[in-house]
Amino acid sequence: MKIFNAMFSKVNGGLEQVFLNYTPTLIEQGNLVIPIIHPDAEIRHACPQKHLHLIHNYNQYDPLAIFKLRRLIHKENPDCVITHSHRAAYLFKKTRTQVPKIAVCHVKGNYNFGTDAIIALTEAMRQDIIAAGQPAERVF
Repeated sequence: MKIFNAMFSKVNGGLEQVFLNYTPTLIEQGNLVIPIIHPDAEIRHACPQKHLHLIHNYNQYDPLAIFKLRRLIHKENPDCVITHSHRAAYLFKKTRTQVPKIAVCHVKGNYNFGTDAIIALTEAMRQDIIAAGQPAERVF
């Protein structure tokens, strides 16, 4: 599969480490992974450079970033998009493309990512997401 792995945080913390861990794990399973990050991300040099795309965005409503992501989706035609953070999920949602979108949920709180599926990091978080109204069959 061709997978976009997207994260737009600029700092370096737990969310960013999970993003970094996903790329080699997905590659080891035989996938082509295209990492997509903010150009000012602290993890930029730790991120695999092969296939790396840098997309600047001011916030989750940035119309130019949405346009660039939509164009990248049409160019690369990924099988799915995995997002880390609400900003990444929302920006990809706004592309209004048919590619399946999967949000990795890193924090407790707003679970309305507008994605086709949600990956919870713990079983307790999975139960919180379901209790907040997300269909159980879409939460893993």
